[in-house]
Amino acid sequence: MVVYIFSVVNMLKRFSKLKHVGRFYDIAPGGIWFDKLTIIYGPNGCGKSTLVAILKSLINGDANLVKAKKSFAVAENQQIEVHFETDRIQNTYNFLNNKWNKINKNIIVFDDDFISNNIYSSDLVADKNKANLHR
Repeated sequence: MVVYIFSVVNMLKRFSKLKHVGRFYDIAPGGIWFDKLTIIYGPNGCGKSTLVAILKSLINGDANLVKAKKSFAVAENQQIEVHFETDRIQNTYNFLNNKWNKINKNIIVFDDDFISNNIYSSDLVADKNKANLHR
């Protein structure tokens, strides 16, 4: 079981639409809201990495991260709608026609990439770990 932790300066509130993205063929999870710290866990193949790809894509607008997660045997375009809240102001981000309507640089995703680039274990400390720790 892999665990991903999402932390955002502006708080992730919910995904209101996930269409043709990974295992999410067409869902609108209306009742699922995230709190200040959200831990998403589950067995392999249930969509955790897909949510990580969506959030990483939203950071810099890299549509390839989402397109790489396109659902199998689907010709239609992917659609994503995700909501954040900053100082009680709601912000909605949409992925339509293979691009985001805007980006959100205030997202930090604590995943395997984050750990390998920023955290070290044992007695070996790589140069990239030292540089990232000072950043």
